Formats: sequence, structure tokens, C-alpha cells
Amino acid sequence: MKDKSAMHLSKNRFAAVVIIALCISTGLLAFFYFGVLQSIYRKSATGEDAYTKQTEMLLREVSGKIVQVRELSSPQNIPLKVVTLDWVEENWGRKSAEESSEELQVEEEIYKALFLIPQNLSLAEVMVEQAGATMAAVSEGNLYVVREHFNPFDKLSAERTLAHEVTHMMQEKYFKNPDVRFHDELQAWAALIEGDAGFTADKYIEETTGRPAISDGAAFLSSNKLSVATHLSTVKMPGSLIELWLFQYRYGESFVSTLYKAGGWERVNAAYANPPITTEEILHPEKYLEGEVFVQVNSTSLNSSDWNPVKTERFGEHFILVMLSSHIPRDYAIKAAEGWRGDNFTYYKKGEDYLFTWKIVWDTERDSVEFFDSFVQMMDAIDARQILPSCRCASNNTIMWKAGNQYVSLIRNQSSAVVSGSTGLNWYQTNLYTGSPIMPLATSPILCDTSKPLLRIRLVAIIA
Repeated sequence: MKDKSAMHLSKNRFAAVVIIALCISTGLLAFFYFGVLQSIYRKSATGEDAYTKQTEMLLREVSGKIVQVRELSSPQNIPLKVVTLDWVEENWGRKSAEESSEELQVEEEIYKALFLIPQNLSLAEVMVEQAGATMAAVSEGNLYVVREHFNPFDKLSAERTLAHEVTHMMQEKYFKNPDVRFHDELQAWAALIEGDAGFTADKYIEETTGRPAISDGAAFLSSNKLSVATHLSTVKMPGSLIELWLFQYRYGESFVSTLYKAGGWERVNAAYANPPITTEEILHPEKYLEGEVFVQVNSTSLNSSDWNPVKTERFGEHFILVMLSSHIPRDYAIKAAEGWRGDNFTYYKKGEDYLFTWKIVWDTERDSVEFFDSFVQMMDAIDARQILPSCRCASNNTIMWKAGNQYVSLIRNQSSAVVSGSTGLNWYQTNLYTGSPIMPLATSPILCDTSKPLLRIRLVAIIA
């Protein structure tokens, strides 16, 4: 009996020891796991703290030194916000696309009608992609940096980016945004402010380091409310949209450099009171300095009240260059776009159908001929089928095509040209030159026999 009791007691003791051991082990494991988590948290917090502290330090340094470079005082105690790529895509990408969905849809339709982007492309998705390339931004008095793209430990690149953005804050302090409406003048204004910021950032690097600034692949984008530095390697979009997007950086700095050489910062500052209003002035700064002006072009009247006007635009020289160069050699496109003097693009809707008229005025008849030839070459490049109302009515200065789901016509007379297009076959347009109604596309179109030469040679006056 005693032996059994002793054995039972021994078993209970052993079980108690095992339980105590398990408790101790569990406690040790929990303590170790908690310690690991705490260590990871400390490292993460330290890393984040170091990132923010380094950025704040550089921002203070740049804000202090840039005054001597740009000769304007910079804002004090600039609020810095460190954000993530996900935050940027959501707030500056998707939300912006949703808020401007109707406008984006019209813009997308126009770009597709002008063969600027593929038919299956969504501009809303492009906006998210574009936002996702953001490196730094100025918005509502705050300076944002995106952790995934902005590296404060690459001092030279980080200082140039911050100098660029601080310049935008100086612009907001000293200069007023003009009331701009059309694509052409929006691009020209953006080129001035981005060119100023880029030129200033380069001079900042040169004067503070003694070395010429070297582009690091970053580009900078601005609108009235948001100025953004972008990381271009992450952007996936058609070359035509990148060309339009980068116009203000590619040509803006050269424009501002020309102004600076002509009269220093005083001449640059004066441009904000009398800003360039066409991309032609940015592409050819001498035209801005000489005071050359464009002509206002009225929309082409329609001989029908069924179409509802949706949008009126002035696209300008650079847009024409981009449209043409998307399909023909760039040298040809540049030559064809030069000599632009003014244009009016009007877009109409009727149910699911659209109609556009685009009247472009040129400096000389030779300029209009060069555009005519290049547009024809572009239509050949996209495999558009030429249409004639009848072979007897063919004109050397009028050509019509069927391209995808739309019909397109091109009419040239002296120093003007009109491009028209519609998804509907029966549409009417007032003759630009005689005032009488014409029907560019017959109800029974004749597709030209491709075995015969198409109308590519026109009888035109030779201008010296």
C-alpha cells in the first residue's frame, strides 16, 4: 500500500515538474518573441526616423541657400510629409481620375480620334500610373516626398529635387497663376514654372557644389495646385503621352535659360506678368522675346443643329508635332508643325457618335503644304483607306479616308487646313472657303482602287 502511494506521489511530482518546465519554456519563448518584435520595431522606427530627419535636414539646408541662387526669399518652416506609393496612387491617382472622369473620357475620345493613343488605352489607368511615378510634390503649402522613390541619402539628387520643389513654393508666394483654359496655353505656362524650377535647381547644384548639375532621370510635373517630381523609370504609357507630359521639362528649362541670358532673374520674373501663351513661344523663345503673336481661330460652323458641342481646344504647335511624330519620322513632323499660327479644335457628340473639326492656320502656304503632306503620310502609316466621293470629283487639296470606326477628311486652301472626322458617315460641314455647304463624305463612298496611284501630288504655287 505504501509502495503504491509513493509511486502515485512520484507520478504527480513528475507531472508537476513537466508542467512547470512547459510554463517556463513558453514564458521564455514568449519573452524571446516579444524581444524580437520589439527589436524589429525599434529598427523600423529608427530607419523611419533617420529617413525623415535626413530629409528635414536637407530641406532646411536647401531653403536657406536657395535664396542666394534665385534671389527670392523662400518660405520658412516648410511642412514636410513623408508618404507611401500606395497613398499617392490612391489619393493623387484613383481619386483624381474619379473626380475628373467625364473630362478624362472626352479627352480620351479626342486622343483616339486623332490617332494619338491606342483604342484600348484607358486615360484613367494612365493617370494612376503617372501618379505612381511621383517622387516629391508640393500641394497646399506642404512638401511631400514618396518613400519608395525619394532617397535623402543620395545627397546631390535629393538636394536638386528639394531645390526644384522649394522653387515652386517661392513661385506660389511671389507670382499669380494666370487664367488659362486651352491645352496650348496650359503647356506654355507649365513650361515657364517648370523651366524656372529646373533651371534654378541646376544653378543651385552648380553654385553650392561647384559642379554642373547632371540629370538623374527624375522629371518634374506641375499644375495649378500640385507640383510633382517623378521617377520616370516606373511610368508605362504611350510615347505620345510621355511627349506631352514631358514638354514642360524638355523645353521649359531652355526657354527660361534664354530669358535669363537676355536679362537675368529680372527678365525671368517679368515673364510671370506677361507669360508665354503658346507652345510655339516655348519651342522658339526668340518669338516670345520678339513679341510674335498667334491668331484667334473660330470654330468651323456646321450645317446641322443635331450635334452638341462638348469641348473647344487650341492644341498648338507641339501637340501637332507629337501627333505626327507618333507615326512619321520626327524630323518631318517638326518641320510640318513649324509655321503654326493658330488653331481651333471643336468636338461634338450626338448619342454615341462624335464629330470634330480642326481648323489650323499657318504662317505661309508652304507651311500648310508641309502639314498637308505630313498628315497624308501619317494616314498612310496607320493604314487608313482613302475614299473619294467620286473619281471625277477628286481634288488635289482634299482627301478623305476611312480609318477604323471613323471617317476623316483633310482640306487645304492657301495658308489654312481643316481636319474633320466623325463616326457617322452622313455629316455636313460648312465649306471653309466658299461659305456654301459641302458633304465631304458621300452616302455611298468609293474606296479608291489601291492599284492606282492615290492623290498625293497637288498643283500648288511655288513660294520663294
